[in-house]
Amino acid sequence: MGATGVLIGLAHGLAGATTPINLLAVLIGVTLGTMVGVLPGMTPTATMAVLLTFTALLPTETAFITLGGIYFGSQYGNSITAILLNVPSEPPSVVVARHGYRFTKRGRSGVALTGAAFGSFIGVMIGLVGLSLTAPFLSHVAAGFTPSAFFLVALAAVVTLLLVMNGGSATAILSLCIGMALGTVGIDPITGQNRFTFGVTGLLGGVQLVPVAVGLFGIAELLRRYLWAEPDVAPPRRSRWRELLPTVREWVRTLVASVRGGVLGFLVGSIPGPSLLMGVFSAYAVEEKLGKRRYGSRLDEGQIELVAGPKAADDAAVSGALVPLLTLGVPFTPVTAMLFASLLLHNIHPGPLFIQDHAGVFWSLVVAMAIGNLCLLVLNFPLVGVWVQLLRVPERIRFPLLMVVAMLGVYSLRFSFFDLWVLLLSSVLGLVLIRIGFDRILIILGLILGGPMETALRQSLIGSGGSLSVFVSSPANQVMVAILAALIGGWSVLRIRTRRRQA
Repeated sequence: MGATGVLIGLAHGLAGATTPINLLAVLIGVTLGTMVGVLPGMTPTATMAVLLTFTALLPTETAFITLGGIYFGSQYGNSITAILLNVPSEPPSVVVARHGYRFTKRGRSGVALTGAAFGSFIGVMIGLVGLSLTAPFLSHVAAGFTPSAFFLVALAAVVTLLLVMNGGSATAILSLCIGMALGTVGIDPITGQNRFTFGVTGLLGGVQLVPVAVGLFGIAELLRRYLWAEPDVAPPRRSRWRELLPTVREWVRTLVASVRGGVLGFLVGSIPGPSLLMGVFSAYAVEEKLGKRRYGSRLDEGQIELVAGPKAADDAAVSGALVPLLTLGVPFTPVTAMLFASLLLHNIHPGPLFIQDHAGVFWSLVVAMAIGNLCLLVLNFPLVGVWVQLLRVPERIRFPLLMVVAMLGVYSLRFSFFDLWVLLLSSVLGLVLIRIGFDRILIILGLILGGPMETALRQSLIGSGGSLSVFVSSPANQVMVAILAALIGGWSVLRIRTRRRQA
């Protein structure tokens, strides 16, 4: 798709995103997302999981825009408590907390909040531009994928994720296998026979993604906060308006660092894998290296570049993470898994044909997120004091309210008590996995990819008469096999060197 096609798509997206219901959806989404980001222990994944079933009642564009708004809004919200309280709500906020809280201790918290807000704005806009330019092109390339090519791409993505997360540890592999095993339950897509249902009627349709996702990420997180009695955090004083004004030099440094971090964050975030965190720490490493040359020992006092740069990378990586989701149908983060589930609820399957078949949804999301990003920039300066007061809401009120909402949402999806049992078991499993250190995203990824990968593998082998040569029968397949070999070979060499050093 050329520049003309992108402009036409944006024009259609503007028409769709500016309808009253979609404008309201993006405003509610970014506001709720900011609120979620402010509350320690609450994550966008848990919130989206709780609200997921209710979005099924909304039009497709509106539902996706609402969840996308929560996603983007939370990215700014989690920087508020990180800067004011030194309490990062999510791993990427650790970097922002490290230097942003130093501004707070010096009585300049507003400068850090302004830098984070501006960096967030620049990062989102860079990410959305990158998404608009790359996603249609990649969708066009992926549209020609055969079943064997899809299997190899998915396999390469899974191997990459396994190697990046815990270095391909046994626990990561086991988590993925659990998810893939759950994906085989139900009716065989090739033969039509029942598999692993054990006579349970509710399993004939397979293990549903929504109750599993809500249980693993939504209810499990609530149980963790409640059962392990993590202390609430007392809110700080309100920031004064004069503290919100950086100097002219700080504005310039914020802009430069934000652009630098935004570009880096999108590029790294587009790589299949847990790239959100990689993008943030890559930007932090760049800013720290440049800062040491410029400031020397004064770097430890807290410099605005080390707040704005990583924050821009964080938000740009969010858009980058949507690229493999929308073009390949492969989510690599818990939040994109929630977006994937939302589309499935509306009978839309992300993948190579998503932008072609559902262009209105894609372009409306892009434009709506740009509008929501502008709303965040305008609204959050005067609302900082309001957000931090949400810390006064005790866990004993938040916990039962969100539990009831989650259970009602899952039940209302199919009016099935069996789904509530799946929700309960998934919640217990999620709590256990948190305790023992297993990564739950791999279970969700296995559940999502297990069925399609199995179908693609069997279709490929049936079409080739059982010959494995089908996986090297085209240039695209040969490239993917080479990438797989390089990934596994490189990982093996690193493991051997590590063991020799430790010996």
